[in-house]
Amino acid sequence: MENMQRAAKKYLWEKKTDTELQLWPKSSTEHYLASPTLPKHLVMRRKFAKISAPEPLPFNILEARGILNAAVTEHNRAYYQARADEKFAIALFITGGSPTLRLGRREHKLKRGSVFLAPPSCEYVLKSSDRWTNFWFHIEDSKVWRGILGKEIIIKKSSRIEDLRSAVNSYLREVYKPDRSLELLDAYANAIVILLKSEFSPNVGDAKTLEAFLSGLKVSHAEKTSAAKTAKRMGLSVYNLDKLCLKTRGTKFAKLAKEARMENAKRILISPEGGVAKAAKICGYADRSSFSKAFKKKFLISPSDFAEGENAQNQ
Repeated sequence: MENMQRAAKKYLWEKKTDTELQLWPKSSTEHYLASPTLPKHLVMRRKFAKISAPEPLPFNILEARGILNAAVTEHNRAYYQARADEKFAIALFITGGSPTLRLGRREHKLKRGSVFLAPPSCEYVLKSSDRWTNFWFHIEDSKVWRGILGKEIIIKKSSRIEDLRSAVNSYLREVYKPDRSLELLDAYANAIVILLKSEFSPNVGDAKTLEAFLSGLKVSHAEKTSAAKTAKRMGLSVYNLDKLCLKTRGTKFAKLAKEARMENAKRILISPEGGVAKAAKICGYADRSSFSKAFKKKFLISPSDFAEGENAQNQ
């Protein structure tokens, strides 16, 4: 009984489930980019509270991209977490300190500047008795993300940690503002996803050309572009274009082009000369109705509500 009372004084939160054991020090801080994973009664809506989460958005910008949750965290005392059989991948970036990671019988010191990627169902123990800081992402177990992250555990020096930290902090600053901009949050979310993909699936050669082409589709008023035309411009066969897309982005060209045009559609929707009909044409849809259904399925909000909400924010 005495040991239990001492533990209760030491930890703010103890999580015990079939897949996770977590002991959360009282001195720790965590700032979420979206809804919290800690119990809601411990979380405040102010950015500078010890544990904070923003007010809900009209639609979940990060989840629409496969990022189920994300946060910036600091632990100052003994921390312990044991995980197994989670249904999502975890990407943990170490920005300070040196926690210990145990995988089976082997232990690894996670150094500052390193990243640990745990695929779904990965079993590990993470612990530290000293101060350490990090930011992390829970990423959905989807075909697209599996193609990018792979199925293996990764522990390595991160090539994108500073760029990612900057993008995460920019998103954090904006999402806690009372007059936050959905357009800015959308841009920061895009940057986070691009950097995560670059971290775990580096672009080389033709992949850089592909990225440049897809980026152009996000801002171009050009109508539907076929895989055949794109492959010809890149000097590839359609087969090799799709092979490149699968390797670097986890899906075929047609879907990537559609997603890029959808991103462009959002820009069109909130522009003075835009509208649902014009955005539908940009995306290659025959009518407003089919475009609206596809837009709502992807972004969890109708195009008209998206435009109305963003324009209201900017007034």
